[in-house]
Amino acid sequence: VKKEVVAKKPDTVPAQPLMPPNLGPDKPAFTKINLQAETLFDFDKAVLRADGKKTLDDEVVAKMKQYPEVEVVLVTGHADRIGSEKYNNSLSDRRAAAAKGYIVSQGIDAKRVETVGKGEAEPLVDCKDVKGRESGKNKKLVECLQPNRRVLVEVKVQAPAK
Repeated sequence: VKKEVVAKKPDTVPAQPLMPPNLGPDKPAFTKINLQAETLFDFDKAVLRADGKKTLDDEVVAKMKQYPEVEVVLVTGHADRIGSEKYNNSLSDRRAAAAKGYIVSQGIDAKRVETVGKGEAEPLVDCKDVKGRESGKNKKLVECLQPNRRVLVEVKVQAPAK
C-alpha cells in the first residue's frame, strides 16, 4: 500500500505594508501649514506680496527657527484648473520656489527647504456646478476654486529633539 505524501503548506503570514524608515520622532514639531495663494500672491502670479511675506515670517520662518530639529520642510505649490495643465504645473512650481526663496532670504538654510509643484492635480474643491467659461474672467469660478490655489508647508525630515 502506497501512502500519498501531502506537503504541508507553511503557515502564511499576511504581508506587512512596507513602511518608510522613521525619519524622526512620531510627532512633527509643527503641523502642516496651509497658506492660501491669495494671501501670498496675486491671482495668476508667483511674486510674493508684502502680507504674504509677513505670513511666511509668522507661519514658517519663525517655526523653523524655533524648531532646529526640523531638518527639512517640503513646500508644495498648488494651482486651480483654470489654464492649461502645463501652465498650472509651471505656476505651482514658481510659487513654491518663490516661497522657498523668501524663507531662505530670512536666514533659513536652503538645504532645509525642498519644493514641489502639483499644478492642478490635487484639488480640494471641484466647482462643477459653477456656470460659465473656464476662464480667469469668470469671477464666480475664480472665487469657487480659491481653496485649490495654495501653498502647503510640512515637516519632511525631523531629528529627535535634544
